[in-house]
Formats: sequence, C-alpha cells, structure tokens
Amino acid sequence: MSYLILECGSVARGDTNTHSDRDLVCIWSENPPNYIALNEIYGEIMYYSLNTIKKMRQKGSLFLTHLDIDSKYLDGDKKLSSSFRGYRPQKEKILCSLINTAALIKEIIWYPDSLVGKLWLYDVLYVSLRNFTYCKNALNGTYLFGYEDAIERFHATQNHIETMLLIREGKYSYRRKDIKKIEKLTIRNIENACQSILGETVKFTNGGNTKWEQMYRKDYWAERFIERAILNGEYNDPKFIEKIKLHNYNKNCIKSDITKIIKLKISGH
Repeated sequence: MSYLILECGSVARGDTNTHSDRDLVCIWSENPPNYIALNEIYGEIMYYSLNTIKKMRQKGSLFLTHLDIDSKYLDGDKKLSSSFRGYRPQKEKILCSLINTAALIKEIIWYPDSLVGKLWLYDVLYVSLRNFTYCKNALNGTYLFGYEDAIERFHATQNHIETMLLIREGKYSYRRKDIKKIEKLTIRNIENACQSILGETVKFTNGGNTKWEQMYRKDYWAERFIERAILNGEYNDPKFIEKIKLHNYNKNCIKSDITKIIKLKISGH
C-alpha cells in the first residue's frame, strides 16, 4: 500500500476567507489506505485511487492541474505526485468541458419555489460557473483556481463580479444550513451575469417539476437534479441528500441510488 496526502484549495494558496474549509486529497495505489485512521489524524479527506487519477488524465480533468499548481505535500509517498505533476489537459478536452458546462447551466431552467430552493440554485451555479471560468481561462493558457482571481482574469464587469461573489455567499448559506436570503442578489442579476459569461441567454423560473423520463444522466449533475426534486417535494429521501453532503464517502453507491430513483419515478411509483 502506498498513499500521498496533499493540501489544496484556499488554505494551500493562502487566500482563505471566513467560510473556507481545509481541502485535503489522498492519492493511493495498490490497496486503499486506512480511511478511518487517516480521517482521525487529518479530518475529512477526498480519496482518489491511482487508477482514478489516470482516468481523470484521459478525460482532461483540470483538477489535476489544480493539484499540480496549488497543492502542498503533507504526508506519504512523494513519488505518487508524478501522476499529476506538469499535467495540462489538451485544449480539445478543456473546450469539451466548457461546452458541457454551458449546456448544464441552460438545462437547469427552474428552481424550487422556496428560499432553500433558491439557495440550491446558487450552489449549483457556483459550481458550474466556476468550472466554466476555469476552463475559459485555461483555453487562454491561464491556470487560476482561486475563485476571485479567476473571475477577475476572466475580465468580467465589476457588476458581474459582484454577482458571482454573491452567488458564492448563497452557496455558503446552503451548504452550512445558515439559511438566509442574499438580499442584494436577484434572479435577473444572475441571468445577466450568466449571459455575459456564457455568451448565451439563460432564464431561471421559480417553480417547476422534474421530467423524470428525460433524466438520462448518471453523473454528479443527476445527484443535484434529484436533490432539487427532493427539495421540491417530488420525492422523499433525506438520506440521499445526506449522501450527497458526504459525496466522497458515498460516491460508489450514489450511482446505483440514482438509477433506482429514476426507474422508480418513471414507472410511476
């Protein structure tokens, strides 16, 4: 067994804010490490097998470039860092991720008619707009993974930068269950910012229903759309949302859960 533990994100970069978490990554080869023991020492860790890292390289994951640029060594076998050191995705793969992210944002269309539903929208948009910005910058040869630095380099207007930062505040509120309205943020602000960033018109409607027969996804975004359905009162499964919160520990079973839920809803049960 061999493993490498890295610190990445805002703590490693030195640009933390009051909401920042410590982001830790463990890359392992051969046999999985002792998760419980490592978590007791370091706290919550995201685990990736060496085989998973290889698959991420093939898909053109910018996350590996993020590890190369921002991560700091904490413990373990430094040789495993060769799996991502110097990695830069091919532009074709970055462009593919960019296009897919833009399509996802346009696919959202609606959010649950509640405060928590609106905060769900902010959370999903934060994740997707951040990825779009990172990809767009990377296509120009700029690799920045600090949120504020990335959107400034994107050359967004000051109004849109402020909107992006407010979206991030909504994400913090949603994830930390500190449910509060983001007073200065309106859906029109968000639509305008999305249009400026994507170069396409985007509209978000207050209220809707899931078209289960069109739920072809079995990926991270399927999780988020099922989460939306639960918040919208279409499906009752609080345990599924708990699994999403601890995605790293439940990712192997979430895909099978997604398949079961979609089949159940399509069949009308």
